[in-house]
Amino acid sequence: MKRRLIVVPLIRRADGCYLFIKMPLHRGVFPGQWGFTVAAWKKGSERQTMYMVFLIYSCTTDGRDPVINEEFDAFAWIAPDECDRYDMNEETRITLRQVGVISGAATPLTSDLSKP
Repeated sequence: MKRRLIVVPLIRRADGCYLFIKMPLHRGVFPGQWGFTVAAWKKGSERQTMYMVFLIYSCTTDGRDPVINEEFDAFAWIAPDECDRYDMNEETRITLRQVGVISGAATPLTSDLSKP
């Protein structure tokens, strides 16, 4: 089974907003969606199973805006109570609940992503 170590930056401004990036429509695991995590993806029509370890790096910034490259369409500083207004994948929402950024029932860290 393939393995991957992923560092997830959870960057917070002093005002409580978090940095999110938007993937372009033509690339990435979650095209056109806002997020900061990667949990599962499809290659063509086949689903790949992979053992993934997420290291969530939580930090507070001085509030300067990031400079993004061509990998992303945009960035936004999003308050926790505004997350529902953005198209985010479920894996990002699970992570936000698990670390206490948004409320809701916490989803087990070992969610079964192999189900269709």
